[in-house]
Parts: sequence; C-alpha cells; structure tokens
Amino acid sequence: MQDIVSNVLNSNAEGSDDEDDSECEKKSVSTSDALKAIDDLRSFFTNSEAADEHLKAIRDLEKVVLTTKK
Repeated sequence: MQDIVSNVLNSNAEGSDDEDDSECEKKSVSTSDALKAIDDLRSFFTNSEAADEHLKAIRDLEKVVLTTKK
C-alpha cells in the first residue's frame, strides 16, 4: 500500500504542469477508477488483522486522489 501511495504522490508531482482538456478528461476517469479501487480495498482490509495500517494508507491515497481531482 505504501508503494501505491508513493507512486500516486510522485505522479501527482510530475503531472502538476498545465494540462490540456484531453488530459483532464483522462484524469477524471482515472480518479473515478481510483476511488472505486480505494472503496474495494477499504472493504477488503476492514476484515484484515492489519486493518489499521492498511486503512491509514488507503485514507492517505484517497486524500491524494481527491486533491488532484479538479
């Protein structure tokens, strides 16, 4: 999970330049897919012994996804 969060943070930093409309549309679809995956992960890890650690990583990832959504 931490690797996923790091990758999202790194791609967000790289993609912070101005983007054209087609890039924004792609990002919207990716945001929707990312939020769906986050919900699926949250449901899965809620029943895990290591749930607290995983759920924190999921919340961190969700914050990144929501702050990059424009």
